[in-house]
Amino acid sequence: MPPNASLGPNPPPRVSAIVPACNEARSIESAVRSLVRQDYPNLEVVLVNDRSTDGTGAIMDRLAREFPQVTVVHIDRLPAGWLGKNHALWVGARHASGEILLFTDADVHYDPTTVRRAVAFMEQRRLDHLTLAPDLTVRGYWLEAWVAFFVMAFLAYKTPYRANDPRSKVGTGIGAFNMIRRTAYEAIGTHRAISLRPDDDLRLGQRLKRMGHSSHVAMGRGLVSVEWYTSLREAIRGLEKNAFA
Repeated sequence: MPPNASLGPNPPPRVSAIVPACNEARSIESAVRSLVRQDYPNLEVVLVNDRSTDGTGAIMDRLAREFPQVTVVHIDRLPAGWLGKNHALWVGARHASGEILLFTDADVHYDPTTVRRAVAFMEQRRLDHLTLAPDLTVRGYWLEAWVAFFVMAFLAYKTPYRANDPRSKVGTGIGAFNMIRRTAYEAIGTHRAISLRPDDDLRLGQRLKRMGHSSHVAMGRGLVSVEWYTSLREAIRGLEKNAFA
């Protein structure tokens, strides 16, 4: 995505960044501040506090008082038939007003140009869905080796790059950055259709592509970053959900 991507002469579509969080007090503030610093002129940030017990909700409320483009939704209970994150994303989408929805995580950090460049890319290519692979901050030799192995295996087995081929039914999605037009999101049944899937990000992209929507996966180098896992044990547990999806 070119750094000077133009949005064109028309008013830019409203984008709603939806950030679910459960006990993310250590990371949520810096992640949100990177979103409110975006140079995109029509962005709202919807924070969803999913039953946190560590002060995450209080941090969100303070940020909402500081930034008018930030709103907060508090979830007190999880309905039957849902996984927590999937439900939080669905609730966030219901409260969002954007034509374009950006599903992201509470530990993701953005370059100030990311949303503008992503929207311009979607508009120019008439995409329904854009997902970006983030820069990964990995600490420690064994953790770095494990993550590198997993990424290579994922690329070989899932072939996510085939999502860019309009003739292919292969689709993919990455939780750090899943940008979707609301019309396409609603057409595939929203997160209700994948309410019990632990690999919600991947499944969302797969459903979009299989149901005929245009999708693209790109590298988010310099645009999106995340410290993926802090220990080898955490990495193994976390990555299993996508390996066997």
